[in-house]
Formats: sequence, structure tokens, C-alpha cells
Amino acid sequence: MREIDVQLKNNDLKHLYLLYGAEDYLKKFYKNRLIKATVAEGDTMNFSSVAGPCEDSTEIINLINTLPFFAPLRVILVEDSGLFNQSDEKLAACIGALPDTTMIIFVEEKVNLSCGTTKAAKKHGEVIKLDTPEPKDLERWGLTFIKRSDKRITRDAWNEFVQRT
Repeated sequence: MREIDVQLKNNDLKHLYLLYGAEDYLKKFYKNRLIKATVAEGDTMNFSSVAGPCEDSTEIINLINTLPFFAPLRVILVEDSGLFNQSDEKLAACIGALPDTTMIIFVEEKVNLSCGTTKAAKKHGEVIKLDTPEPKDLERWGLTFIKRSDKRITRDAWNEFVQRT
């Protein structure tokens, strides 16, 4: 997760992200941050979204090869496609030759780390597993959130909050 935070902060984004794991909140959080960082508000011409199981990757490949319209980048969001559970040679090849004008964000529940499509994603983009954070990571995140909100919390109050929630 730290890698994606640094990339977002430095505006040094990859052209492919595969966010997967059991933590729905984190997947949604990073998906929205990536979209917000790359797509102008209200720009429906350069943003495409595909949701649900995908038997054939042809539609996604066609979207990947579509040039942006009066913008530097075309962003494609693909959610719960199942494309990373079995190898798809066409998609793996397309990922290997991803145009500089395209960013694609895959959000999946489960992936097969040994399939060719996932290996291509690892080689040419960022593959980030988002599972339930450790308690120390949750504490750091919570305290940072409180600090950004110009609030303070004592250690005893924080421990009570964690115990109750």
C-alpha cells in the first residue's frame, strides 16, 4: 500500500494497477484515489468502466487500444471480471504492450498469482494485495486521519476507541 501512496503523492503513476484482496474498503479507497488523480471531473469521454464477470477480454482490449479524446490519458476501470483466475493470452499480450495513453485499473476479489495474465500485470504494472490491515497499520492510519482533521486524541482515548470498535 505504501508504494501506491508514494506514487499518488509524487504523481508517478503506473499504467496498470491490479487491486485485489478481501478488504473492500481499501480496494474502493485506492480505486477512487487513482480515478480522482487521473480523470478530470465529469470527463465521461476518457473514462470507461466494466463490471462483472468477463468471459471474453475482447471488449477490454478494444477499450485499451482506444485513444483518449482531447486528454492525455484514457482510464479504464474493470471490476470483478475474473480475468486473473485463468490465463488469457490475448489480454496478457495487450498488457505487455499497453499504450502510454491508457491507464487500466483492475479491482478483483481473488486472483491466481501463477496465471499468465497476473504475471503480465506484475511485470508491467502494480499488483497490490489489500487485505485487513494489521492493528499497528490501522492505528497509524487512524491517527493520521485524526491529525489531518485538525483534531487530537489521547492514547487512552484511542485505546478505548479501538476496544469499542
